[in-house]
Formats: sequence, C-alpha cells, structure tokens
Amino acid sequence: MKPLPLAVRLGSGPHRSLLLHRAAGLGLADEAALENEALRRGCRHYAPPDWVPTTSPSATKLRNEDLAVCLLHPSLPAEPQRIRLGAAMLGAAGNSARHLAHRSVQERAERIVAEIARAGREYEPHNDFWRDLLSLLPDTAPVPAGVLPHRSRFVILPGRQRPGNTVSQPGPQWIRPVLPAA
Repeated sequence: MKPLPLAVRLGSGPHRSLLLHRAAGLGLADEAALENEALRRGCRHYAPPDWVPTTSPSATKLRNEDLAVCLLHPSLPAEPQRIRLGAAMLGAAGNSARHLAHRSVQERAERIVAEIARAGREYEPHNDFWRDLLSLLPDTAPVPAGVLPHRSRFVILPGRQRPGNTVSQPGPQWIRPVLPAA
C-alpha cells in the first residue's frame, strides 16, 4: 500500500504541479526517476550498493533547486528516502535561497522546505544559507512529528556512519550531493 501524499498528511489537498509536469517532460516522470536523478547528481550517501545511474540527458535542464522541490513535493507520497534525498538536494552547494523560496511557495511546498531548513539551521548554525532561506519563506506551522523523517536523518552523525565512510568531522554534517572528481 502506497503512503498517503504529504499534502494529505499535512491536512491539505493535492496540488496539480507545473513543476512536476515540467520534470516529467524532461524524463523525470515518476518518483523513482526523480530519486535516480538526485543519486546521479551526487546524493550517493543514499544509493544502494548495486545502483546504476539511468536518466534522461534532458533532465540536466532542471535546476538543483527545482529537483529539491520536486522530491519534497506535497502531492507525492510521504516516502522517507525521497524526502531525505530532497533535503540533501535542498542543501546542495550553489543553491539560490531566493529561487528555492519562490519555487517552494509556488508549488505549495513551503511548509516542508521550512521544516527542513529549520533542521539545517539547527545543525549548521553558521551557514547563512539556511537563515536566508527561512527569511524568504512565509511563516509556517511546524510539520507534525512523524510526517517527515526525523531531522537527524538529514545529517551524518559522528560515530554513526555507513561502513566504508571515512568522515572525520567533529560534529554532525548535513548530507549534500557530492560529485566525484573528474
């Protein structure tokens, strides 16, 4: 049985999304394709060991910010893995807080994005990106517990790492897409 859409779990109705329609036209027609694109863009932390990238070359025309909002879109089912991928893409290096805020409001995902940004601000208090993003989003009520993965699932906690991961950071680190060196 497929989980309920995030919108329903948040007490609102579905939203016909122009962004998801645009993504579908670029070859990202379903949740699996969106997740695969996030993995291809460097969210390898969440990749299964046997993962092989498959995507449409036209998908590269979708900005990282737009992919993040697609992954976090309230009309999609509340799948924890996809939400964690969306949180990683939300924190991608070079993202525009202004574009993310605009797209989040346009797609009615501002409550979800704000909740993840609050987690980002908690774990990275010196990263101005999270503060800027929150200042550009409208004030929203917190997302009820249990709707999104726990905020600790968006970071690598020292001492709780995947096998083979050699991160030597003193504190929690936000999981972001990292492209392999060329």
